[in-house]
Order: sequence, then structure tokens, then C-alpha cells
Amino acid sequence: TTTTTTTTTTAAAAASATATAAAATTTAAAAAPAAPTLPNPRAADFWQNLYAEFLKCHRTPINAALHLVTTPLCLFAVIAPLAWLHPYGPITAAAAYVATTFVARLPLRVMVANAIFSLGIGAVAGAIGEQWSLLQLGLLFVVAYFGQDGAHWLGGEPTFQSTYQQQKDALLHLAIHTWMLLPLVVTAAARHGRIVRLILPVARVVVGRVGGSSGDSGGGDSSDIDVVHSWVKQQRPSKEITTHWWFDDVAVQQSPQLSAALQRLQQAAVVVDALQHAHPYCDVHVVEKMNEIYVAGPPGKLSSDTVFYTPHVDGPWPVAPGAAVYRCLLAISRNSVVQTLTALVTTDGKETVHTLTRGDVLGFDFNREVHYIRRDEAAAARVAAGSTDDDEQRVVLKLHFAVAPRGCGAYAKLLGAATALWDRVARWIFLATINPTTTTEKLVAAVGVLGGTTMAESVARYGDATNITYVLLLSLLSYCMQSMLPLLIGASFVHYVMYMGVFEYRDNIGFGKFKRNVIFFKAVSYLLLLYYYGVAINYNPTNISPISAALITIGYALATAATAAIGVDRTYFGVELGQCEPRWVNAFPYNIGLPHPMIIGALIGLIGVHVHVGAVVRWLVPLHCAFYIMHAVQEATDTLPRANVKSAPIKQ
Repeated sequence: TTTTTTTTTTAAAAASATATAAAATTTAAAAAPAAPTLPNPRAADFWQNLYAEFLKCHRTPINAALHLVTTPLCLFAVIAPLAWLHPYGPITAAAAYVATTFVARLPLRVMVANAIFSLGIGAVAGAIGEQWSLLQLGLLFVVAYFGQDGAHWLGGEPTFQSTYQQQKDALLHLAIHTWMLLPLVVTAAARHGRIVRLILPVARVVVGRVGGSSGDSGGGDSSDIDVVHSWVKQQRPSKEITTHWWFDDVAVQQSPQLSAALQRLQQAAVVVDALQHAHPYCDVHVVEKMNEIYVAGPPGKLSSDTVFYTPHVDGPWPVAPGAAVYRCLLAISRNSVVQTLTALVTTDGKETVHTLTRGDVLGFDFNREVHYIRRDEAAAARVAAGSTDDDEQRVVLKLHFAVAPRGCGAYAKLLGAATALWDRVARWIFLATINPTTTTEKLVAAVGVLGGTTMAESVARYGDATNITYVLLLSLLSYCMQSMLPLLIGASFVHYVMYMGVFEYRDNIGFGKFKRNVIFFKAVSYLLLLYYYGVAINYNPTNISPISAALITIGYALATAATAAIGVDRTYFGVELGQCEPRWVNAFPYNIGLPHPMIIGALIGLIGVHVHVGAVVRWLVPLHCAFYIMHAVQEATDTLPRANVKSAPIKQ
């Protein structure tokens, strides 16, 4: 019997291996697009066939989004030298390029989009191209060109060029590919619709509930929660300090029933689905090394436990573009006393309060979201009086998931591994200072842990590490290139993009984060304007033109009065984002019949700035005004309903 079983098993294994190899071959063939045939620009189906082949290599949002940056930069680097001959040289070349595309009989919408992008790049190149050296433009082209390969690597997709480069007519393929690249990239990016959400300040907080009968949660149910709670009670955790067990601890692994319950709970579909709903273009990966059972300790004691009652950010890796690690708290015990607050994801303009009781789930970005816990003293009094069914100790599971754009599994796993390493190191520090007795331990707890936590929270609340890093990198690039252009172009207009993006896509926006980001980038933008204003007047106030002074005073006084009349929250789309109730405003300047007084005031002020700055950087203020006008048109034609975010908290 043993021999027969072994033979059968071996045969089955061989058959399985053969099938696996065949499947792998099929998968590999599917992953590498077949070599395209040489398209004929005069054919009626030229665009459709070319775009279909191109799209096979540009399906992921991250790849398409990055191409929308790298391709225009390459075009800019190519045509900018024409500005050395004449300021209208680049835009003339762009117009000539657009004219050549008429031969291809592109769809009207593609033709219009291509013309807007091409002529826009030509206009910018004409305005600033003469300030760039050949070395700078060459460096920009190289970085942008190979940045496209990096985009394909991040998206896990082959390059379009790799699909035909082995063919005899590869050079002709490359010529057609290059000729049509900009309309192809713009169309592929537009296909993803809300691709702009990748750069918006989304609310990285999700809620849900695990419970019901077996299978209701897609893995994990009430009986699994009971198993975990029963095991924790058997361990008799301390009531003086917090207690933690990693999922891979020996004590946990010695209980097969507990391990199985934890595995099902960490795979609960309600949690994974909530994360995928918040990040529709991303995949979700479990970070098992961070998962743990947590039993809360008491407040009011100076130790590392105090961190949990202090606004804080858990992780040190906020600068991870397009990706995040979520900590999802799954309540195991009944609780009405301990509340979890998210500082930058707000409700009615205030910190959102979540009271997690048995089965409730709250997830937030481990490396970015400011949060903390506090006690509801009124609820604590009810518990002391025996009028509630709260459990004696608060028990939660801390589950962790890495989220990254589809096709970027390696990126997600790298961020997950780095965050897990930090979590383990930080836990060791916390345990070493959780009950400090010596002067050194108390100093580490008070200064190292609590001081560092406060500093990190201040950065996250008022500036954000990603924003600061972005501006510092632009500053470094400007220094290396001996030109202010990278910083000017990269930092002057970010807040306008956020204004328009958030106004258009109102769902799941973190209101506090949005205000923080636009105020930060608006401040950077105006500091740059102030710098050039100082350069223009030679830092001598007596050189200020009376016209400039009058326009600046009138314009910004009008904009400031408009902000004061409606309040800061309404200024930053508090009504549209569901944070404020709409109300009619009759205060000045809304009582004089002037439409959009805040934008008009800013435009008047900018014109006053341009009186002097225009002599130094003639394109800077006009671009500011163009963005303001685009946003004014967006507001004037708005038909979208305001967001409903008041259902976000589990309990309040």
C-alpha cells in the first residue's frame, strides 16, 4: 500500500509540475505582448491599432501617470534650445508637430488633447528655454528618458519599444512610436479617469466590522474573536502596563486554535475590501511580521505607554510615493471608554472620534496619520457603576497591510519589510522604557520616546515629511543646476493642482491634510514670489512702484476680507467636502455683487506683484493667474454634490 501511494503521489506530482510549467509558459506569453505589426499612418485604423498595442504596455495607473510627466519633459528638453534663436521658436516647432499629426487622422478628442499639451509645452519652453544651458537640457532629457523605463519597472510592465526592437523594421517602428508618443501617453492616462487621485490628500482611514456567522466576513467571524479573547484572559496580562504578543510569538504558536483564528481574522474580506475601496488602483498585501495582540495599559503614567495618549504617527517612512502601510485595529473586547481620534481626518472640521467595541475595525496609514487614544470619563463612570457590559481590559488586534499600485508588489513588500523592521525595533525601545526606574530609562522615555514622538507629530500635522522632502529635493536640484527653475516650476503651482483636484474628486478626502498641504505649498509659492519681488526692487522699499503697492494692497485686502467673511474651513471647500453646513454670507465683500471676490482679489494682488516681478521672471505671475482663472471657471460651472463624510466614524 505504501509503495502504491508513493508511486501515485510521484506521478501526480510530475503531472502537476508539467501543468505548472505549461501554465507558467502561458502566463509568460501573456505577460510579454506579441510583437506588433508595422502600423500604416494612412490606414483608417492606424490610431486604433497603434493605441491597442501601446496600451498593452501601459495598463497600470502608476506607469501611465509617470509617463504623463516624463514624456512632456523629454519634449521640453528637445524643443527648448529653439528659444535661443527666438522666443517663439519652441511653440512654432510644437505647432508644426501638431500639424504633422493631421496625416494620422486621429480622433477629434485625441487631436485636441495633443494640441493643448504640445502647444502648452512649446509655450513654456519659449518662456524659459533661453535660461537653460545645453548641459542642463541634456541632463533633463536623460533623466526623463530613463524615467520612463523606471515607470515601466514600477508598473511591472514591459516597454513598448521592447516589443518590436528585434524586428527588421525596428527603426521605422521607433520613429512612429516617437511621433505618436505624446497623444498615446495622454490617452492612456485619461483612460484611468481619476488618476489624479494618486497625488490628492486622501483620507487614509477605513472603517468596517467583523462579525456574524462563519464566512460572513470572508474569513474571520465572531467565534474567532471569542477564541482570541478567551486566550488573552488565560494569560492574565498586567493591568499596570500594556501587553503585546506578536502573531509569531512562541506562546501564540503553541495554540493551534488561536493561530488558526488569527490567520482567518487577518484575512477578513471586510478589511481587505475596505482598503481596496479606498485605493481602487492598488493591491493589498498582508504584513504578517507586524501583526500582534495588544492589551491596553492605564493612562497618566510617565512611560513609553504615554505615547498612545499623545497625538503621534507610528512609523518613520512617510515618504513612500503611491504606497502606504495600514494599521487596522480590530476590537476584541467590549469597550465604551477608550476612544481613538484621527487628527487630520476630520468630521465637521474636528478630530474624528472612533469608539471601537467588539468586532469594530479602524484602519489608518501607519506612517502618516496623526492619531491618539483618550478616555471618555463619563463612560468610565458608567462602567464603574456597573451599568455597561464593558470588559475589564481593552484588547485589540493590530493587523497590517501594505498597499501599492497594481503591479508594484516588490515596492509594497519593501515598504512592508522596512516598516516591520521599525515596528520591531520601536517595540524593543518601548518595552525597555515602559516601566522606567533608573534616571537613564526615565530620560530615554521622556526625551527620546515622548520628545521624538511630539516632534514627528508636529511635522506631520503642520508640514508633512513628504511635502518637505519634495521641496528640499527641488531645492537641491536647483542648486546643482545653478538655476531656480526646478524649484519655481515644481513648487509654485502645486496648491492650484490640489485645489482643482480636490474640488473635482470630493470623495474620501482628508480635510485636515488638504488644508495642511495647500497652506504649506501656498506659503512656499508666495515666498518664491516675495523673493523675486525683492530681487526686482533690489530689496529697497523706496523702489516699489505706487501702482504695484496699490494693487497688492487692494487685491489682498479684498481676498483677506472674503476669507474672514466665510471662515478658513469654508475657504478650503469645507462645504463641498461635507465638513461645514452651507450658509448664506452677507458680509463684505459678498454683499457688493462681486463674483468670486477671493479669486478676483488674489488676481489683482498678483498683477501688482507682476509690475516688478515681470521684469525678472516674465512668465511666473501669468501662470499663477492662469491657474486661478481655470479654478474660477471650475467653481462657476460646478454641478457636483458636496461630499458626505459624516458617516465616517463608527461611533461618536
